[in-house]
Amino acid sequence: VERERDGRVLTYRSDIERTLLDTLDQPKRCGPPEVWVRAWERAMREQRADPVRLTGHAEQRSAAVQARLAFWLRETGHVRQARRVIRAINGPLTGRTLLDASRAFGDGPWKRDRDTGVVVNLPERAIDGWLEYAK
Repeated sequence: VERERDGRVLTYRSDIERTLLDTLDQPKRCGPPEVWVRAWERAMREQRADPVRLTGHAEQRSAAVQARLAFWLRETGHVRQARRVIRAINGPLTGRTLLDASRAFGDGPWKRDRDTGVVVNLPERAIDGWLEYAK
């Protein structure tokens, strides 16, 4: 968060990269998944978000957030940067780190993403549809 002064008024604002990372850390505060998944697609496609800045900001977050970041970087076509993030966290995560932290693990047929180690607890067809819809 950056402090910004406009005359006598002091406000706080976030950059787009920090806001996108918030969707991975606190998705309950960011609306339903279809909203923030589309935001990821648009931000990355329109080059509003810088993958290098995302990675830099993510270094201050948990390994779970970094693994989720690697997942979305890869899904939005930034494979090289996703690999850098995965190397930074020493490979794929183990355990039950969910892609969408706002949802319970549930009984779904969720698969673990091989590259990141996150459990993809959103339907693959929905993810593909949301990403395509944002284009």
